[in-house]
Amino acid sequence: MKRLANFLLAMLIVVLMQPSSIFAAPLTGSELKELLINPDYVTSYNSGVCSSDATLSGATIPPDVKQNIDKLLPAYQKAAEQTGVPWQLLAAVHYREANNNPSQDLQAGNPLGGGGSQYADYTGARPSTIEASAVMAAQQLISKAAAGVVKLPINTSNPDSAAIKDALFGYNGRAGVYAQQAADLGFDAKTQPFEGSPYVMNNFDAKHQNMKIITRDFGGLDGIDARLGAFTVYSMLGGASGGATCSTGSTGSIVAKALEYAWHDGRRTFELTPAYAKAISDAQAKGEFVGGLSHPGVDCGGFVTRVMRDSGVAPDYNGYQQGTIMQMKWMRDHPEKYQELTSVGSTADLQPGDIAVNTSHTFLYVGQQPDYQGATAESSLNGYAPTGNPAHGLTTFSWFRVIQ
Repeated sequence: MKRLANFLLAMLIVVLMQPSSIFAAPLTGSELKELLINPDYVTSYNSGVCSSDATLSGATIPPDVKQNIDKLLPAYQKAAEQTGVPWQLLAAVHYREANNNPSQDLQAGNPLGGGGSQYADYTGARPSTIEASAVMAAQQLISKAAAGVVKLPINTSNPDSAAIKDALFGYNGRAGVYAQQAADLGFDAKTQPFEGSPYVMNNFDAKHQNMKIITRDFGGLDGIDARLGAFTVYSMLGGASGGATCSTGSTGSIVAKALEYAWHDGRRTFELTPAYAKAISDAQAKGEFVGGLSHPGVDCGGFVTRVMRDSGVAPDYNGYQQGTIMQMKWMRDHPEKYQELTSVGSTADLQPGDIAVNTSHTFLYVGQQPDYQGATAESSLNGYAPTGNPAHGLTTFSWFRVIQ
């Protein structure tokens, strides 16, 4: 009880000392209560495990599993250092295979050192430690990613979310019935089969809640999965916010606000979404930059400015109150807040919330999101209101990331 009391007191102090970018508004009494009874509401133990973001269904990691992850974190991190695969991904695989039991491996939840399922993919001596098992799992995941449908590396600092999902799907066996379940959920069975896998996606969001699952070898969908998917756990641990650096919510807030303001179906129109129309009206009333000519807010720089400011992540973003050239200058003039990325060649080098800008255009990378067409959110000066777009011209832009 003393340990719990100290933990709750420490958590309260952390909340009171956090910058405003973590919360869109001051905590209410009910939110503070939620924080105290559910540490995952914002942040977990001091090893850096983060909260679930706005895309999750509201499910939380079971307390006993969190304790196991905390205990095994050094082993996961050592394996990550050796292989380049995020430790969060290794912890998530271990959750699905063994509830992060310190005595069971990541391959199939078998006892460390021997025994267990004939279907476990051992390529040599059975691992006798969690670290060795995690290294083996990382190598298997890298191989599965290379052989999958996305074909992007996962052993990078900021792996693509779709590549992570695809690697997990391969790790679990790529059952065809799950590809069909992906189609039933509205995804492309050929390019997004992993969206139908409960091993990967269960309870990630409303669409993926209580997914059907195979409960016997070589069987059909004959049960309902009650556990979290591996990608769900990966996201809850901060993995989807970028590599081994845990995000406190800034990048998630940027993406959530961009998705709130943008059309999700990729339409080209001058019409603003209701939320963005109100944001533009409010900004105009305060004399803030919105861009656009005959259509206020229909402007790339106006959109990015509104997202960054209204998300609470950067209330002073684009302090020069001008277009893309001066927005780029603003970020370069504030290196304490914005990291300029180098060598961006593909989406594997990006994480959701990154800002693209050059002398004539700017947009936000949001990654793959449920029911959202494209990987970016952007507008065009008197061309179209904020909407989804495929990732494009990555090497022709300067890229910036908010420093957590």
